[in-house]
Amino acid sequence: ALWENVGARPQAADALTLTSSLHRALGEHGKAESAAALAREACQAAGDKAGEARCLLEAAAARLGGGEEAGALSAAREAQELLRDPKGKDQRAALEEVLHWMAGVHLRS
Repeated sequence: ALWENVGARPQAADALTLTSSLHRALGEHGKAESAAALAREACQAAGDKAGEARCLLEAAAARLGGGEEAGALSAAREAQELLRDPKGKDQRAALEEVLHWMAGVHLRS
């Protein structure tokens, strides 16, 4: 895949996550979700579960922005499941972000 050629760099995932956020801000939710999926692949290749969960959360936000609340919550639940047994400070922080995001969506509904 792509990450075998360029290497699994956290900087690539960060850049793609930023790209996703920018697309989301512009209302381009499909592009935002695609960029988040690529960022997730980079995190998977690097073995970064916290980063992967954050990418899933970015994809969830893109889906929510596109009006797909059920799909957004599904992606957030996947992120929560990924961090079921958090190891280390970064994974615990990512899990907290996921739970806060999900609570915010439920309060909005």
